[in-house]
Amino acid sequence: MTELTLFEAELELSRPFRIARGTRETLEVLFLRIREGDSTGWGEAHPAPDVTGETALETREALASLDPDEVNALDPASTLAAHEDLGPAARSALDLALHDLAGRQADQPVHTLLDLPCGHMPCAGTVTVSDPDDAAEQAREWLRSGFFHLKVKIEDPEDGLEATRRVAELLPTDLPDRFPEPEVWVDANEALDLDQAQALLTGLDTLGARLVEQPLPRAATADLAHLAQDAPVPILLDESVQSPEDVRAVGRIEGPTMANIKVQKVGGLQAASACLDAGQATGTPLVVGCNIETGLGIAAGSALTGAVDRADLDGNRFLANEPFPLARPRPGFAGTPEGPGLGAYPDPGKLDALDKIVSLGTA
Repeated sequence: MTELTLFEAELELSRPFRIARGTRETLEVLFLRIREGDSTGWGEAHPAPDVTGETALETREALASLDPDEVNALDPASTLAAHEDLGPAARSALDLALHDLAGRQADQPVHTLLDLPCGHMPCAGTVTVSDPDDAAEQAREWLRSGFFHLKVKIEDPEDGLEATRRVAELLPTDLPDRFPEPEVWVDANEALDLDQAQALLTGLDTLGARLVEQPLPRAATADLAHLAQDAPVPILLDESVQSPEDVRAVGRIEGPTMANIKVQKVGGLQAASACLDAGQATGTPLVVGCNIETGLGIAAGSALTGAVDRADLDGNRFLANEPFPLARPRPGFAGTPEGPGLGAYPDPGKLDALDKIVSLGTA
């Protein structure tokens, strides 16, 4: 028998998370639990109109309307094909729960089910939008935690360049030879116009920044293509990438570009795997990224680390109270989880904080 239960929670952040679009202090999250016999699978959803195109209410209603008779835990692909009308966040919750359950039933990690390679690489730590002094202090905190790839969020080119300079000056120069080289990235979250972005790229080149993420609005496709033609550092497109076709479109841009794949944004692991295939087919360098998520969502993204070039999977580190702890392979790194299913398991002591919305019965 299959039992579906939907939960919601509002999780406090350990510090305000500020980007160019705004500031958040809490995370609203929906969890879908699928039980079949003695096995349980969990998925999560983070609806955001500016990212997934869904409101929290729409996602809640979509997941609450799932029919257990139409959920085949033994065949995630057919179940997801029957629910193509779900929005990305709702579909992601269903997708993650199905793959988590399938992996636990088979006693295999999700990456094995998806035929993905294992991976282990540095993980970027995010410095939120702030003044240069605070940006430097955030960077020091990440460095003390073992991170040496840092991503600086900006909203103004001048202040952003100064914050990036301060962060870059702190990167370690004495890491062991076996470690990859320290890096600094910049992420504007669509905040700039073309002139501002060109000035930013010039300044970043002198600072040794490795890439700039989504400098222009996703709708400014012509300007993005123009900016990439002579870009001195690669342009990583995030908000512009929500499907495999978007990855292929990035691959058609002339100039150094990359695509950021986020499991929540594209609608789950099945869709993310299709994005990986599109990147491989077009020779497009890929990053696996995240939003603010629990360890459950980070574990799903981590399943892709063997098939991408860089990892930005620090979203759960901003939570003050993590309900799905995830063991990292090493501080400052991301790696493929090896436990059965997604590899993140709920903390029983914190599940009581989740509000049950509805039990959808059994089939």
